[in-house]
Amino acid sequence: GAQAETCLTIYLNVTVAGTVEEAKATCKAVLLNARKTGVDSLFASHQAEWHEFWEKSFVSIPNDFVENMWYLNLYYANSECRGKYPPLFCNGIWGFYHDYVPWNYYFHYNMQLHNFPLHAANHPELIENYYRLKRDQLPNAEKFCETYKHVKGAFYTDVYDRNGFNDAGTTDNCTCGAQVAMDMWKHYRYTGDETFLVNTALPVMKATALFYRNMLKKEGDGDGLYHIHGTQAYEGTPLFDDSITDLSMMRALFGALATVSDEEEAAIYTEILDNLSPFHFLPLEADETDGTFLT
Repeated sequence: GAQAETCLTIYLNVTVAGTVEEAKATCKAVLLNARKTGVDSLFASHQAEWHEFWEKSFVSIPNDFVENMWYLNLYYANSECRGKYPPLFCNGIWGFYHDYVPWNYYFHYNMQLHNFPLHAANHPELIENYYRLKRDQLPNAEKFCETYKHVKGAFYTDVYDRNGFNDAGTTDNCTCGAQVAMDMWKHYRYTGDETFLVNTALPVMKATALFYRNMLKKEGDGDGLYHIHGTQAYEGTPLFDDSITDLSMMRALFGALATVSDEEEAAIYTEILDNLSPFHFLPLEADETDGTFLT
């Protein structure tokens, strides 16, 4: 006899969750809502969202390869940056070799490369889940600070997991928290979002600043300046006193906080800035340069 034809509508959903049960419940709720909404409405909404996205991203570049890379990378970003967690810097949701992931943790300095261009691309909304992760990490960063640095404040390490727990092996590189805080400050300056400033940026900015304030030493029999001792520069150098990276981040962070704090608190930051150790300069060794300098 004649074979009956069957028409199927298949809905697919991928979700990230803390447990299998949570993932199943979330997927089921999304799929039921999708079936209720219907394919036509879902597609129309999908089209409208991408149309609005590309309206904010249009560029015309004579070099076709560069222009294609611009649009391809923004397509990737919009596809992977709107979930609960930010994508990993190395391949995001786009696995290039089965389920292989080169790094299983977030790395602060690498994540910067993923996030830095998004404001300039006119898509600050694509960094919001990263800021949410770092804001949620704050209680762990404060506990970590007391345990490993023995002072009040917040300490963010270079390496951390998606639950916001720091790696205990990178405790001498102190700039990550201040850099996260200043990235949040940049986001506020770009968007003008006062709610983001109050609820997300300022708590992280003040907690990381408190860490630096408690690390500074003003030697009574010395030069009367604030110094920081025994920290690393980027990516694991020997321990330094008055590392240029720490001095740079304190100047940026304290300067920003002085503009949004009350008079009493602003005076604290200003007093430190007025008495912070200057940058130290040393002549390069003969084998460290070819004689060419940029000024």
